[in-house]
Amino acid sequence: MVEYLDTNEAYGGATTRLLNPDGSTQYYMHRRFPTVWRLLPSLFHKRFRWFKPYMVTQYLYLDNDFSKDFDIDQAAGACMMVRKSIIDDFGELLDVKRFPLYYNDVELSYRLHQAGWKIRCLNTVAITHLKGTSVKTLSFFKNGKEYSYASLSYFKKHKMYFNYWILKLLYLELFLILNMFTPLLLLLGKIDKKQAKYRWSIIPVILTLRL
Repeated sequence: MVEYLDTNEAYGGATTRLLNPDGSTQYYMHRRFPTVWRLLPSLFHKRFRWFKPYMVTQYLYLDNDFSKDFDIDQAAGACMMVRKSIIDDFGELLDVKRFPLYYNDVELSYRLHQAGWKIRCLNTVAITHLKGTSVKTLSFFKNGKEYSYASLSYFKKHKMYFNYWILKLLYLELFLILNMFTPLLLLLGKIDKKQAKYRWSIIPVILTLRL
């Protein structure tokens, strides 16, 4: 990655092919920039792998040959090298205040793109990535709260208001439906008051998101 950036001045960042522990190529991590039309079907694809329309294959680079190098929109934070001069210009590497868990790599890649830099995925080299270790200990609602806040923050920060409002309405609908069962679960003793309160706390976060 250092050698590539040293010899290709148009590129502000570089990444590598990611491998699963068994040595196979790990897809789904390097992606094109998200839009609401790419996110929604890709979330459905995550649950049902047979559902793979063009917008999903394009968004997740499933249509690319990972035996060859190619330019990408966003590099996975698992392995990403950025020029120090760019970090100095930006004043920070990751915007961890707004994106503590999700979307920090997406947002950094987008800032690179806005500044006119390209990112190269070098597939002649690779690292093994243990996918999901950062979030596997989180509950469904904790994970949902972190992801919804980060994705909405991304669209709002970069003034993609159509994507922001459509996603906001969908998240509200989703968590309102999921929380319909919260009082019953509390009554049956399946969850305690603290858990119930946390589940409902997602709604005001989505409603009153501020940057």
